[in-house]
Amino acid sequence: MVKRSLLSIVLAVLLVTGLSPAGLEAAGPGAAAGGGPADVEALAAEAASALSRRLYKAAAERMEAMLARDPSLAPRVAPLLAYAYERNGERERGLKLLAGSRKARYALARAAITGAPLRLDGLEREVARTGLFFVDVGLASGVSGMGLESAVRRKALERALKDAFLSLVAEPGKKELSRFNDNILSSADSYYLSHYIFSTGEGRGFFRFAVVVFIDMGALTDTLESYGMIKARRKSTLQVGLLTRKGSDRLRKMLLSSLRSAGFNAVDMGAGALNPETMKTKGSIVVEISESPRVAGTVLGSNFKSIECVVEFAVVNGNNGVVITRLKGSHSLVHLNEEAGKEAAVKLAYEKVADTLRATLSDIGKRMGEEIASGALPPIELSVADSVEIFSNIYKSYAEEPFASVRLVNNSEREIRGVKVTLMVKDYMDFPSERLIERMAPGQKRTVELTAVFNNRVLELTENTLLQSEIVVTYYDGAESRSVTAALPIHVYEKHALVWDDKAKIASFITPRDPVVSTFASMAVREYNFPYINQALVKARAVFEALGVLGVTYIADPTPYATVSSDTTIVDHVQYPRETLERKGGDCDDLVSLFGAALESLGIKVMPVDAPSHLFIMFDTSIPEHLEGEFGFPPDMYVVHDGTIWVPFETTLVGSSFLLAWEKGVENYGKWGGEAAFVDPRKAWKKYLPATLPPAEFKGEVSKAAIEKVFGGELEELRRRRVRRLAARYLDLGEKGLAQAVIVYGENGLVDDALALARKLDASGALTPDTANNIGNVHFLKGDYEKALGYYRMAREKDATDPGILVNMARAYLKLGDRERAREVFAEAMAMDAGVKEKYLKVYVELGQ
Repeated sequence: MVKRSLLSIVLAVLLVTGLSPAGLEAAGPGAAAGGGPADVEALAAEAASALSRRLYKAAAERMEAMLARDPSLAPRVAPLLAYAYERNGERERGLKLLAGSRKARYALARAAITGAPLRLDGLEREVARTGLFFVDVGLASGVSGMGLESAVRRKALERALKDAFLSLVAEPGKKELSRFNDNILSSADSYYLSHYIFSTGEGRGFFRFAVVVFIDMGALTDTLESYGMIKARRKSTLQVGLLTRKGSDRLRKMLLSSLRSAGFNAVDMGAGALNPETMKTKGSIVVEISESPRVAGTVLGSNFKSIECVVEFAVVNGNNGVVITRLKGSHSLVHLNEEAGKEAAVKLAYEKVADTLRATLSDIGKRMGEEIASGALPPIELSVADSVEIFSNIYKSYAEEPFASVRLVNNSEREIRGVKVTLMVKDYMDFPSERLIERMAPGQKRTVELTAVFNNRVLELTENTLLQSEIVVTYYDGAESRSVTAALPIHVYEKHALVWDDKAKIASFITPRDPVVSTFASMAVREYNFPYINQALVKARAVFEALGVLGVTYIADPTPYATVSSDTTIVDHVQYPRETLERKGGDCDDLVSLFGAALESLGIKVMPVDAPSHLFIMFDTSIPEHLEGEFGFPPDMYVVHDGTIWVPFETTLVGSSFLLAWEKGVENYGKWGGEAAFVDPRKAWKKYLPATLPPAEFKGEVSKAAIEKVFGGELEELRRRRVRRLAARYLDLGEKGLAQAVIVYGENGLVDDALALARKLDASGALTPDTANNIGNVHFLKGDYEKALGYYRMAREKDATDPGILVNMARAYLKLGDRERAREVFAEAMAMDAGVKEKYLKVYVELGQ
């Protein structure tokens, strides 16, 4: 029988009883230390050890591994992992990890990271500032049950409170330490918010607990100030006025309470439009507040309503009404009650941007507070426009095409030189973009357009995300270096989002260099060798039918292309070709992108065709218009573009025959050709380069045998259609015409058809030398060498001066095994024309000469 360790029994007790006060999140199996596999607990122990030594990067790596092994550990790991990120300089990454959860433990960690005030259920007071502390606690093994729970809580709180004290009082003397022990430690519960066990260990005669403790740092700071241990905090003297420009009063009152709790000198300006000339805004910052909750529709025909809300805060210099920066937050939810849903959406949208807004106001106060409070204007004033939108699938285009702008004003009476404007989006740009203005005259206003070289991490965003960029303007005011900073909200649409304001954007989804697509295309065409029709047709047919074999189908979009292509307010969803392959389905734009990328990877040019309500494609055969006869298909089956023959094609018929999709493409072109717009990827790629996708491989299997098993006979049908049209031009031209038709059929491998025509010629009894020779060639191709030789002799009798007939006779003799006669005839041909040997060198070698 396997005995449970004393530690595991103790942990079971702790997990059942919980460790949090009433009203706060209770500890449970997913949040406390036990319950995971041995390797997860080993990682937890390593993370705890790293945290104790302040090795935050190493600790984060261990905790990331824990979540990778068991995502259900998130309530236990995520708050501490976010803290480790923040301590390692990755604050935004930590906040992103905590986003979306309303659990108390997550809220406490967020407040600890941001410094924002916090109110939780079960606490009567608002917590002005929260501290997160990670402590080790050792207890003798003789303690058990509820006694152990109480001892862990008491020792962890004392240790954390001491750490909190030392973080505020850098070098306490005996007097300060004595007062801490006597007056603060004795009332430790006054500063306690919550705690939970992160990991455990067991030694000889003791238990070891790694505990996360949340401390009310605001209350502790107030106490230390009252004892004179630290200097009293200076309240902000810069006034922040709050003005509702659009919406109800609820958001303004919410923000007013929050800012006052955080120490801001916030005042309520009511509702209306800002007018610095009539309002008393001089010497202050004004935050204009707008909220726009709306019902976007109902959910699947039910009574539940889809509610969206955008909140916006414009931070304005009250001295002149210039917008310093703008911040935006948005949230969507489903609710049965419209008014309650709108109120919740406003609150949640506000919470997404509240921390950033407080940090922005604090930063403005530090950099510009004295200047604004005095009523003065800065030498160089920076203002930003509204928040901007970018689409991550065309992220490369923003390196060349400006997507935002800022406004600069020289408020001084002197020329200012060397004004540099930089823009940076942390994590999504590897280096800031930069614009330099050599000089700005007194009073000059200048609009500066901004570009950005985003990295491909923007493609990792799985949902639309609001990012805050930092714009910094540096300049010299005389010999003094000065700077001004502003935040520009950038709404980033995830990689599948597309607005069809410029149809050329589809080129960013045509990814011929994606190894997934190029491998698939190469695999589809590699076994095909069919010289009787244009090779672009052969390859396009192989790719199209390979998609059918793989099970790729057309799936109609809930919002059809006809709607989204004509309404630029609607954001469409477009898949990358590799995703359409993997998901085995897509709508018209998805299939056009996939088919186009595959053909482009094979060197075949394509052009998406934007009809008024549909998107199809056409591909280039590379056959010049004047060589139409080489193509062989009727004019109503192709389009001439830029001097070459192109094939219109309907990709939504994937799974059907290639010929049917071709005919439908021709029909589409006939219907919309006059109104259609062509997208040339080679031109579009100059602006909308395809995204650089993560490394991946094509995991499917495609073969000629699999394609022909399902779509057999198509190439033969295409060949017959082509050859019949080519031959038809000669059938009414008498014997010479029929003779030429025999050649057409023979050269294209349709020997039986060639023989049928040859018999008609033979029956006429008046064969020319050329006709007799060509009929002989047809029989040769068919393998009937005796008949071939007979017709060659007939041609020889009619024309004894043609050395080519003698060469054909030599070839027939060789096939019949009469090498000597073959040599004799070939020698006659060489005697007749010295160039025969070189021209027919292969026959010469076969004769052994």
